[in-house]
Amino acid sequence: MTTRSPAALARIWLLLLALSLCGVLAVRLSAGSGAAIAVVLVLALFKCRFILLDFMGLRDAPFLLRRALFCWCVVVAGLALAKVLVLAAMAG
Repeated sequence: MTTRSPAALARIWLLLLALSLCGVLAVRLSAGSGAAIAVVLVLALFKCRFILLDFMGLRDAPFLLRRALFCWCVVVAGLALAKVLVLAAMAG
């Protein structure tokens, strides 16, 4: 369980909301370009870190467990980016 106070969790939740809105703005302003997708994936990794450590209560978990879960997020984001790049290369 998490050891964060309700006020700290509320601040982190607001940060997660702000990161989500930044991702939406990045895609809207760039018309879904590859760079915007990369920005959204980087923002998603930051959000993943906050969710893993603070909302899932893994801040005090063993190092290898935290690292493995975050690496899984990085792999999924990398595969998503690779798909976008492959499709862009095939289209153009």
